[in-house]
Amino acid sequence: MSETIIPPELRLELKEAARRVSVHLNTLHRWRLTGVRGVKLRCQRLGGRLYTTARWLDEFVAATNGEDAPAVQRDDVAERCRAAGV
Repeated sequence: MSETIIPPELRLELKEAARRVSVHLNTLHRWRLTGVRGVKLRCQRLGGRLYTTARWLDEFVAATNGEDAPAVQRDDVAERCRAAGV
């Protein structure tokens, strides 16, 4: 599967993502591996490190709390990559 690489300015290490939502790092690993209510946290491995984005984190939290996820018109990651010529 070919997925667009997260641009550096959007990358959020899991350690920082855990701080943002006030949970332990192991909780984020559980969210990405097994998920919550059928929803997994979207992540991407780059250079041996795992990253997510603030948007993916917000969408995960919204989905697992039964809230409507933010309306997505276009994929920000893909749009930024196109703009950067990647």
